[in-house]
Amino acid sequence: MGAHATAVGPVTRTHSLLWPGAGPMIANDMAGRVSSPIFIGRRAQLIALEEALERAERGDPSFVLVAGEAGIGKSRLVAQIAARARERGDLVLEGGSVSLGAAEGLPYAPVAEALRGLVRQVDPGELDRLIDPATVELARLVPELLIGAGTPPPASAPEWAQTRLFEGFLTMLARLGEDHPVLLAIEDLHWADRSTRDLLAFVVRHLRTERTLVVGTYRSDELHRRHPLRPWLAEIQRLQRVEQIDLPRFDRDELAEQVAAIEGKTPTVGLIDLINRRSEGIPFFAEELLATRAASESEHLPARLRDVLVARLALLPAPARRLLELASVAGGTIDHDLLEQVSGLDQETLSEALGELISSHLLVVSPDARVPEYAFRHALQGEAVHDELLAAERRRIHAAYAVALKARDVPVGASGASHLAALAHHARASQDLALALRSEVAAARASYRASAFPESAGAYERAIDLWDALPEAQRPDEDYAELLYDAAGVLLVANDPRRASVLAKQAVDAADPPADPTRAVRLTERLAWSVYLGGDLPSAIRLLEDAVASLADRPPSREKALATTALAQLVLYAGDYRRSIPIAEEAVVATQASGGNDIEAQTVLGSALAIIGDSDRGLAVLRDALARAREGTDESVRGTAYLTLTSTLLDCELLEEAVRVGLEGAEWARATRLRGFGSIVAEPLIVVGRWTEAQSILEENFVPSDQGAGHLWNAVWIGLLAVRTGRSDGIDRLLEAQSDGTELLADAAFAGNLAGGLLELALSERRLEDGRAIADRALTWLADAEDVRFRSRVIRLALTVEADLAEVARAQRDSDGEERAKAIGQSRVEMLRALMAEFADDTSPVFGEARGNLRLAEAEATRLVNSPKPEAWAAAERHFRSPRRPYELAGSLYRKAEAILAARGPRPNADSALREAWSLCSEMGAVPLRLAVEELARAARFQVAASGPTETESAPPATSDRLGLTHREREVLALLAAGYTNRRIAESLFISESTAGVHVSNILGKLGVSNRVEAAAMAVRLSLAR
Repeated sequence: MGAHATAVGPVTRTHSLLWPGAGPMIANDMAGRVSSPIFIGRRAQLIALEEALERAERGDPSFVLVAGEAGIGKSRLVAQIAARARERGDLVLEGGSVSLGAAEGLPYAPVAEALRGLVRQVDPGELDRLIDPATVELARLVPELLIGAGTPPPASAPEWAQTRLFEGFLTMLARLGEDHPVLLAIEDLHWADRSTRDLLAFVVRHLRTERTLVVGTYRSDELHRRHPLRPWLAEIQRLQRVEQIDLPRFDRDELAEQVAAIEGKTPTVGLIDLINRRSEGIPFFAEELLATRAASESEHLPARLRDVLVARLALLPAPARRLLELASVAGGTIDHDLLEQVSGLDQETLSEALGELISSHLLVVSPDARVPEYAFRHALQGEAVHDELLAAERRRIHAAYAVALKARDVPVGASGASHLAALAHHARASQDLALALRSEVAAARASYRASAFPESAGAYERAIDLWDALPEAQRPDEDYAELLYDAAGVLLVANDPRRASVLAKQAVDAADPPADPTRAVRLTERLAWSVYLGGDLPSAIRLLEDAVASLADRPPSREKALATTALAQLVLYAGDYRRSIPIAEEAVVATQASGGNDIEAQTVLGSALAIIGDSDRGLAVLRDALARAREGTDESVRGTAYLTLTSTLLDCELLEEAVRVGLEGAEWARATRLRGFGSIVAEPLIVVGRWTEAQSILEENFVPSDQGAGHLWNAVWIGLLAVRTGRSDGIDRLLEAQSDGTELLADAAFAGNLAGGLLELALSERRLEDGRAIADRALTWLADAEDVRFRSRVIRLALTVEADLAEVARAQRDSDGEERAKAIGQSRVEMLRALMAEFADDTSPVFGEARGNLRLAEAEATRLVNSPKPEAWAAAERHFRSPRRPYELAGSLYRKAEAILAARGPRPNADSALREAWSLCSEMGAVPLRLAVEELARAARFQVAASGPTETESAPPATSDRLGLTHREREVLALLAAGYTNRRIAESLFISESTAGVHVSNILGKLGVSNRVEAAAMAVRLSLAR
């Protein structure tokens, strides 16, 4: 394949590699050139890469994607920049993705190849310096990194193992860059496995000052609509450090230069015309046309590339053709020993055939491997050979590979996972299903150990498919229920709870509960978590209730303790706080009786006690749990203790302590390389107005491979910050959390925070009718929860919506609309009062936010009926001064000033309130609220800003900005004007169809039109569809 071809440098280079029993390799030049000895064209593209390399050398890293159709010269361009980098003393690491058939690539294949190249390039002493606890996780992929006295990486919780691996790779790049700038070249991303894609996305997102340039190539002509690289590219190309270079076809002059360089003389006009016409500007096609012409001594050339390749193969001796057929089935590279074993050729015949293929520039040899490895000069050659094979012959070759690979020792690390995946592939393709099943199970476990969880999940699922296809006598000595249990666990780690729940249910069904009820409970617990994460919290609770009840008369056990703890957690998530307390107490007793660690059960107990109002006792339990967790070694337990105490302190209005504990947890996570966990402090920082810190932490803790609950929570915070700061680039994340987070809506905290963000977004965009609908939906989400904090927030924001609707209706002299808003608003106030009377009190700190929401709602009620009362807003203001919530305080001050002016009250009081509100907004970066404050101040002829107009006001907004369209909405509008359906819009922008629909609805509302046709017409008229 192209990736390996670049590893040997210019194809005219003479190889003198020897292998046991073989004579000297035939020199490449003996059969004449196939590729140009000089670099042709691509000047602009090479300059762009050189500039990126120079920036990286100065500490400004970047990721350059090189795209183009097959044979266009991507590998040659990368080889050229790699050669330039080596000339400058830079370190070059290279790896190529490998695909077996239609499946995605081998686990971490290009990353492992690059790391093995590192081992070859640095001396053992330097390697010892590079490997320490921060980078040792990489030894899971390449054990050769532990050449010295290195210690294998300790076991990590699976949900954090991959993040640590990613952190280790990023740290390794940074350390290498301290001595030499690094060029990391990853070829054939269209074949890359998901774990490799996730790692690269992680690295690119977190590059800061590392002296690193990452270059990745992919075939742009192979990305069909559902290709897994497409959404990855859409996400990665949004990042500031990512550039793309597209390689066009050669023009006639460039082809003429290429032909002259290969031929070593000026070509005739007729030859140039022929090559130009046949190759259509694809350099590799031109090379093969010339090679076929030279080998056949004929001027007649086939019209299609595949025909050209096949014509060249027909001219080879039989042993050489046989080796090409074997290599085409291998996939990727093939080492000499394996090729010798599979071919059955004697050493002399093998040597001659290899010499023929290398001198004909059909195969190339890796110059660095301990045992010679061969690959096609270009992947298209291998594909052409493979396609010419009859199905029966392919099966025979696959069978030979399966026999050979089975006889080999399985290496460790990523190589072992790839070895077993290849063995399974060849066994399945040769229809040896029993061997394929055993190999898939082994590959799944090896991939899991290498933290390649998506690939592990795929191997497990293929194994389960094979299980039913085989008679019992041919199945391996495996417990089928445990196999299903393990597969479900890997799918959970890979953030695929729906598929996990299917396999977990099969595991429960495959077990024999009456024979072993304790085991059945363990299997059921995993099923319950899968069902919960799949969006069905009530069913998950019922599963655990039945499981715990089945062991009621049984002696203490770890399984019973874990299931009881899980039940307490899920009941808490459902907002049934009082019910969760006795279950958590039972879990504590069961855990202690079975000799386990009761900290997780204690965190549930402490959180529930605090939320129902027993804050002192609840926080004491949580503080003790964290103190004990700090002394232990279980990272998952310690993380849970930090998370629960931070969020409960926030619930109890102990805001500064919540920030302190959250920052301590984030620092612990940073020190232990648990990126992603640090975002636990984001919400407290947002509440206390430290938004820049919150934004930085959310960006720092973004983990591309995390598409689960943590990803959705972060999307809510990023979206909320975008709304409050007036930035359009994060609003999509909030809408994605809405469309992708339906499975978490049974969690009262997630539903409440998401609803609050969506309501603030609707208010900021003046989509008031949408806001009313969002409020109705949100109250339905929270209807069954014993929750006060989040329901009070939703009701308060819902009342703001109605107050705004009433104001609009009054302005439009719409008495019916005003009366409807008043009626709905008054019902919201009564709902909040009833909620507070049922659950809250006037003293417990846990109800502090709810009391503040009630004061805001009472104040909004005066605006609802057009009876401004400054004292109502002053009451809200006093509440938010201690503990200080600056955003709510600024909003209360703004509304108080508005009410004072409307009631013709003391102007100095209004002036003072606006000045303080403006100062608070400026400190936080609350741009929309600050602009509203400034607008009111101008209308009242106050001067609130310290100087002249702010930067935001310095230039008149574009038409689309005046209409309130976000950047994403402008993109959607352009596609809508082009006639795209919601589905096509979603596919083009790589968002969900429901998110596209939300955007279209928002656009119609902002443009004031009733349908898509009117929106398209207005877009054209106002030049918005660009």
